[in-house]
Amino acid sequence: MAENIKTIKNLTELQKMMPRLLEKYGEEQHLVKAAMANPILALEHIGIKLTPKVAEEVESRARFGTETGDKIQKIQTKVNKLTGRDFDLESNTVITNFLKKELKEELIIDNKIIPFSELKKSIIERPKTIAFFNKKGSVIDPLQRFEKSHKLIPMLLEYRALQARIPALASIKVFNEILKNSTDTKGIKFSNVKFRLQDRNKRKIA
Repeated sequence: MAENIKTIKNLTELQKMMPRLLEKYGEEQHLVKAAMANPILALEHIGIKLTPKVAEEVESRARFGTETGDKIQKIQTKVNKLTGRDFDLESNTVITNFLKKELKEELIIDNKIIPFSELKKSIIERPKTIAFFNKKGSVIDPLQRFEKSHKLIPMLLEYRALQARIPALASIKVFNEILKNSTDTKGIKFSNVKFRLQDRNKRKIA
């Protein structure tokens, strides 16, 4: 880990740094493979720390690419408008508390009384891995049965399905293991680790 830490506060600043970083670290094979697993941790490893907002944007672009990333952003925008606030789609507690205020303790689904606790359980048991996919490639989400219970739930289903289809970036433990044991990286260069860094608003203007 680098001793001198530089904090990046916006994507434009990071964009300007990339050519220099590629030139400096492009031949470091051990870093390349680790960067493919988690570019944010790779940047931190060489002394570049991102603010939470920039890290979120970079993670979205690195993990999902432009098309899926934009879909997720559109869902977030719709959810924020529906709930009237900056809604945390990753927080089971935030989701549960919101729906508990909106719905009754008991729900009626297919003429059957379902306790709210069942909905809460379905929120927690979100699809995160390939185990939630059926043979046709569709996401199996336990929240599906509650789709018509509230306007928020179809948005949650769409968001969770997109999240489940693409693996999360590597944890720091996995990143360090790759960094330590990376041997099969012959012919790979840091310049191969690419993802779109352009700000969303600037892309809309272009």
